[in-house]
Amino acid sequence: MSVKETTAGTHTLSASYSGDSNYAPVGPITRTYTVTAAAKTNLTSSLNPATNCKPVPFSITVAGAGSVMPTGKVLLKKGSTVLAAATLNEGHATVSTSALTLGKNVLDASYTGDAKYSPSTSAALTQVIVACGLRAMNTASSASVR
Repeated sequence: MSVKETTAGTHTLSASYSGDSNYAPVGPITRTYTVTAAAKTNLTSSLNPATNCKPVPFSITVAGAGSVMPTGKVLLKKGSTVLAAATLNEGHATVSTSALTLGKNVLDASYTGDAKYSPSTSAALTQVIVACGLRAMNTASSASVR
């Protein structure tokens, strides 16, 4: 027997066996379980490329279904390394990190989940980091070519 429940919340399932000539009746056996809804996590950067002069800020949003906002924690990660963590406020968090290396850094944001929403991970974001002063030098050299 299988049961498929798609409504988020706490549910109770009860089963009984009425017995036969070989086995005595049993039950009811009751189990309570919780179904969580899917959450969608999104990671964005307002500075891409960024320099290694200052911490790079990131915005993480977690959207759920319905009117109840996801709560809990989000993690900014590079592979399995956690670079920053924050607590959601109305489904949003801002984090920053100075731990990115020069070049391309592939990052994602992980939502740890709560009583109503399942954990989720954002799509990968490639954050480019250039050396401090490089952006200014590139701007100055392109201005002198004109």
